[in-house]
Amino acid sequence: YWIEHLAYRDEQQVKQWRDFGPDGVRVLVRALDGASRPANRLYRNVYRKLGRILPSSLRRVLPAPRMDLTRSTRMNVVDLLSRLSKDAKLATPSMIRALRDEDHGVRQLGITFFTWGEDENCLLNQMEPRAKRALLPEFVRAAQDDDWGVRNNAVIALRYYTEQAPIVVPVLVKMLQDPYPKVRQLATNALERVDPAAAARAEGK
Repeated sequence: YWIEHLAYRDEQQVKQWRDFGPDGVRVLVRALDGASRPANRLYRNVYRKLGRILPSSLRRVLPAPRMDLTRSTRMNVVDLLSRLSKDAKLATPSMIRALRDEDHGVRQLGITFFTWGEDENCLLNQMEPRAKRALLPEFVRAAQDDDWGVRNNAVIALRYYTEQAPIVVPVLVKMLQDPYPKVRQLATNALERVDPAAAARAEGK
């Protein structure tokens, strides 16, 4: 009942679940893990890839994949956990998995979990250095996502990796050519923060 009645971006709901404490976070984690259904997701991905290379006669033999019926649940749970952010640290492993969700909206919100507040106190800056460094490849991959919203949030995350400038700077420089103006602007701001000299060189070019 509690999961089915989650609402998207409901501040009163956030307060209510924050009051539930760690037990509430565990319920949300179980809901997210249960809604992910990796086997169905894997088959949908394989079906789409095979559909591009197999002749139509063979495609018809394959059973049609099941529809993604849990998207709204995943969106609502990930959104709520993102808003709880630092109060939901124990959800971190599940939220890392959400960064690879098949739905771009879930992936986008998953990044927000680590950057909520977008200040020095965000969860990403509170993680142990090794755990934070382990997440960097996920954000680099997200910066190349087909969806501009995911790329947008990936740039926000990358600006917290000043200590990883050799890896982050080339990614941000490439994103200065992103087709979406907002992403380009965020990439400019992030580059100025991570490596001001590189930002000046890029501006000169």
